[in-house]
Amino acid sequence: VVVMFYVQLPFAILPLYAAAEKFDFGLLDAARDLGAGAARAFWEVFIPGVRGGLVAASLMVFISGVGQYVIPQIVGGVDTEMIGNKIAQRVFSDRNLPEASALSSMLLLGVLALMIANSLRRRLMAKEGPGV
Repeated sequence: VVVMFYVQLPFAILPLYAAAEKFDFGLLDAARDLGAGAARAFWEVFIPGVRGGLVAASLMVFISGVGQYVIPQIVGGVDTEMIGNKIAQRVFSDRNLPEASALSSMLLLGVLALMIANSLRRRLMAKEGPGV
């Protein structure tokens, strides 16, 4: 879930940034001049002003998040077990947190081994020099 947050963060920031860039910040100053506090001006002026960006960001993150769970089931089929789905099943359906933790640790060790192998391969290629 934490990794999914970091992967999908740009999908949320880009539409929010585009909406905030188009927003007239003079409206916030006007609200403050008319007696609204900072929080009230934010919630009643800024948030409605960037509502389109909020909706776009929410939809993009939701669609991407759902896709990360649905695509393995579509590609692998019902009979194929993928480790991500197995971990989710152990956490949410079976409530078997120790097994989910063990599976997550195995996945993490596998990824770590691949990262180390890739790093070693790059170092060896750098020692051999360019053009080899």
